[in-house]
Amino acid sequence: MLRTKVRAHVRRRFYEAKQIAGKPGLADEALLRIQELYKAERELREDLKSGKINTETFTVKRRETCEPKLAAFHEWLEANYPAVPPSTKIGDAMLLV
Repeated sequence: MLRTKVRAHVRRRFYEAKQIAGKPGLADEALLRIQELYKAERELREDLKSGKINTETFTVKRRETCEPKLAAFHEWLEANYPAVPPSTKIGDAMLLV
């Protein structure tokens, strides 16, 4: 699973691509998918911190919720990358993942 620091770096690349594009597109979709991962992770960490779940349950739930989102993101990247020039900001961001 992508570590949080790595995801932050990837997110920053897509954010930069979005700023350059200046219109909705692939960068927005990528950022939305990354945001969903952050939200799932945050909710699980809050449950762990509050005592609603233990570490073992956290690990299982994280795998159940985050891995499918990461797999879907990866599939989306593979489907869209061939149409994107690698020399563009969005191409650079997609290549990083």
